[in-house]
Amino acid sequence: MSGQVRLDRDGEIAIITIDNPPVNATSQAVRAGILEALGGIGDARAVVLTAAGRTFVAGADIKEFANAPLEPHLPEVVLALAGCDVPVIAVLHGTTLGGGLELALGCHMRVAMPGTKLGLPEVSLGIIPGAGGTQLLPPLAGLERALEMITGAERVGAAQALEDGIVDAISDESDPRSAGLAAARQVLETGLPDRGAGKLDGRHPDDPVFGKMAAQLEKSARGQIAPQKAIEAVRRSLDLPLAEGMAAERALFQDCRKGPQRGALVHLFFAERAATKLKDGPEPRSFDTVGVIGAGTMGAGIAMACAAAGYETVIVDRDQAALDRALTRISGSHDRAVQRGKMDAAQAEAIAGRLRIATSYDALSGAGLVVEAVFESMEVKHAVFRELDRVLPEGAILATNTSSLDIDEIGSVTARGADVVGLHFFSPAHVMKLVEVVRAKGTSEEALSTAMAFSRRIRKVPVPVGMVPGFVGNRMLFHYGREAESLLEEGATPAQVDRVLRDYGMAMGVFAVRDLSGNDVGLAVRKEWRAHYPHHPFPEVIDAVVAEGRTGQKAGKGYFDYREGDRTPHDSAEVAAIIEAVAARRGITRRKIDDDEIRDRCVLALVNEGARLIGSGAARSAGDVDVVYRYGYGFPAWRGGPMYDADQRGLAEVLARTREFHDRLGPWWEPAPLLVDLAEAGRSFTG
Repeated sequence: MSGQVRLDRDGEIAIITIDNPPVNATSQAVRAGILEALGGIGDARAVVLTAAGRTFVAGADIKEFANAPLEPHLPEVVLALAGCDVPVIAVLHGTTLGGGLELALGCHMRVAMPGTKLGLPEVSLGIIPGAGGTQLLPPLAGLERALEMITGAERVGAAQALEDGIVDAISDESDPRSAGLAAARQVLETGLPDRGAGKLDGRHPDDPVFGKMAAQLEKSARGQIAPQKAIEAVRRSLDLPLAEGMAAERALFQDCRKGPQRGALVHLFFAERAATKLKDGPEPRSFDTVGVIGAGTMGAGIAMACAAAGYETVIVDRDQAALDRALTRISGSHDRAVQRGKMDAAQAEAIAGRLRIATSYDALSGAGLVVEAVFESMEVKHAVFRELDRVLPEGAILATNTSSLDIDEIGSVTARGADVVGLHFFSPAHVMKLVEVVRAKGTSEEALSTAMAFSRRIRKVPVPVGMVPGFVGNRMLFHYGREAESLLEEGATPAQVDRVLRDYGMAMGVFAVRDLSGNDVGLAVRKEWRAHYPHHPFPEVIDAVVAEGRTGQKAGKGYFDYREGDRTPHDSAEVAAIIEAVAARRGITRRKIDDDEIRDRCVLALVNEGARLIGSGAARSAGDVDVVYRYGYGFPAWRGGPMYDADQRGLAEVLARTREFHDRLGPWWEPAPLLVDLAEAGRSFTG
């Protein structure tokens, strides 16, 4: 038997223990070991399947991602469990995901330890469950619930899994082995539990729920292949015996595994793991208290994330009314989370208990890290940092949430520049996962390591970036938006540009996003960028749109018109006239622009600037750029990020298209040196 699986006995009960640290992944040795153990149970009257360490099986072995798994394949193991002549009881703890849950579903009974999380997250990697998940979950959870979990890669806790019928009991034993033995003895005395058969009675392969779910996914998972394949696999569970249904599922799984979206999502999986780590960084400093300066929307969101992660959190603002509003906003957010089942009332109360407010900086005297989230003014930030320098203990990290100002200059008013770092959160800060961790010239390795560890603890995806205007994400966003606006002057319409970008996979088009965030805000940012590019021609549509009071949804009009109580964008004749007037004033002859040009000019603007940032060292790698754009700006995950997507197209073609735009459109399109070097050498950004 393999060293990753053990078999022993406790009287009439055989215990199979998976021991493949750190997460008991379903490696070839584990798969073979389970089959060998099942063949060696002898005269046992029941079998317990459990795992050593901190978790039951948490999924596939990532070492096998790049290649086809070796025999025995996981479906064979699941079918062997399901076909065992004696009851097999799986005991789940930790994170039971993917193939781990499929192993458990193949067993005759499932017992969960408190705190267990389980799910079938395969669609988030561009594949579907391939070892029976789509066949075995519907009879337990019901058709609708199974479809929701599988197509949404949903993870549920033990209590929800019990309510859904996925597990049969939550154990109060002290450890998984004891829980399994207790459950097995109960089964030997009274038989397997009655799960209330009939959840699929009357359901058939042409059930309307399949069409309804497919239509929903066209909106929520537009362009993604795996969720639609998962629907088809679940459909087969209704008219095929288990072994045949699993074979059909496996064929659909293989279709996804060989497709391009899996490669993109696996790239992002590994890129995220790499992005959030520092190579050979020093140990981060430890602390229990965090301060947040500023009680606005951003400050309140950052404070919520910190308190939810277990930090004692102090919000400081000179305005007591602003502090009161922040607490009201936080309380309302927690109430909604409780109502939606995202947390229970006790958790919300505990988080609220870790939040304090103050109008004096002296309340921060025990903080180990403080995040400043005040108005984007160097004068205001200097005043804040002088106060922080005065009150914070030695070794505390002074972080700024600035999105555009020079962090070295912000920290210049302190005597501790080595402890100053940027933590660029995205709004809403308690929801958005990305944090750009900005290293200024004076930032120490220890401060950077501490900022990264803090960001991970508050459940963010931290990516270290260099101190350049706009950092990585906003610098690329500027070129993306600038090119979209230039397309308007040359002949496109806001609706056409947004449609092309949505068809490409973006959640929203660029102009709908601008209307949402406020065109007056965008114009203010544009003025800052003009200072960075004094010799480049800027499009001027946004100036004219704002001059007419079209600031966006808040005004009921922006690039689009909006109706009372409705955020749906509608074409605007006034904006069409504004664009034509701007083009005429600038001597631009407008023309019909095809969708391919719109897509290439927006997306390749991202790629070219991303290459420039990597080449300059502001971004460490193409993977870092892809992670930033995925989590901060909604780039479609199934495309892998702008740099990975460019690789799939081929950098020779990307360079040729970029040179074409440079010749026709001018200095904005000068190819980045790294793009030229890689394309001419036949290499790639992410290879």
